[in-house]
Amino acid sequence: MNVKRLNILTMLISLAMLEACDNAPPVLADIESSPLSYTEDEAATEITATLTVTDSDDSKLSGATIEISSNYQDSEDELAYNGNPPTAITVNTNNGTLTLSGSADLSDYQTALRAITYRNTNTSTPNTSTRTVNFTVSDETNNSNSVSRAIMVKTANDAPVLDKTSALKLDAVTEDAAR
Repeated sequence: MNVKRLNILTMLISLAMLEACDNAPPVLADIESSPLSYTEDEAATEITATLTVTDSDDSKLSGATIEISSNYQDSEDELAYNGNPPTAITVNTNNGTLTLSGSADLSDYQTALRAITYRNTNTSTPNTSTRTVNFTVSDETNNSNSVSRAIMVKTANDAPVLDKTSALKLDAVTEDAAR
């Protein structure tokens, strides 16, 4: 009977160790559910202020990908980093995708993800299709779930501009002339 208990105990310890060895993926959560409203001519705007990063078995991440996954306008849409990233994180941008790389603490990646900005460079007639921006992180073994936020681009009522190609003709005015 003691041998059976010992075998069962050994199996339970083995299972517990096996589960502890499994590498759980990081988890992204708490991104805003309402779309980000961006109006033509605005400065670069941070996409999220509430996104959280957790990982049950790792204290560091190795990278992140932020991508405009729908309605990306190559000549208009720009993802950038606001300020300087945490020391161990490098930022690269390319055609609607921004990547973060480098081994850094979860809190550093959370801070970095919250500093990603969107800007539309078309200051006269931007495409108003709603963009979707996806966020994903990696702990070097597993990718996290993806979370996304919509960005609604709105046009602004621009001030009229004088057409420089048309000649203006002004009538001569004589001082003290009779009216």
